[in-house]
Amino acid sequence: MISTPGFKCDANRHLCGSGLELAVYNKICAVTWKKSNEDRDYYGSIQSLAEFFGKKRQSVSRAVRNLIKNGWLEERFRKDDQKSGHELFAQSFGEKVLVPVEHPAWVEHHGNTDCFRRDEFVWYGESKDALAVALHIISRGHTKWHPEFLKGLRKTGVADSEIEKSYREHVAGMDKEPKNRRRWQRDAGYWMSSFIKSKTSSQ
Repeated sequence: MISTPGFKCDANRHLCGSGLELAVYNKICAVTWKKSNEDRDYYGSIQSLAEFFGKKRQSVSRAVRNLIKNGWLEERFRKDDQKSGHELFAQSFGEKVLVPVEHPAWVEHHGNTDCFRRDEFVWYGESKDALAVALHIISRGHTKWHPEFLKGLRKTGVADSEIEKSYREHVAGMDKEPKNRRRWQRDAGYWMSSFIKSKTSSQ
């Protein structure tokens, strides 16, 4: 697959500025897609790709060369084929096999220094924290609840349901909602400090 769910890094990140290269890679991935782990060999011709995109054959050929050079396509020849790569490119391309390289395999050979990274919050992983999700939703998706925030709230000994209820009442009682994420986050910090102080002082 060329695309991955959410904002996990994939080929789109690395090829977004290449235009035709991204389009060619995407189409070859789509044409060779299989549910199993079988080889995804592309036997089509450059001419077929050129006609599909409405581009000159030379332009598509250049895009394919760059994808091979940068590791997004692997060039494989048939076992009984002794021709050079130059000779094959001069022909119809039908004697050559191209195999798309997916992002995880590409990273193994090229590293992940240019990969997109985002802060990992507790609701992104497989083990989602229900309280973090609930508080995030209550704030209309404007707040981020780091593990240390949740730890501080829970140290009060108050049940998650009561923490959620308190924050929901806080948001509902606002005279005016914050204008942006920064102000939402700041307000959440004030609420959290006040909530923890009120619960610990009464113990």
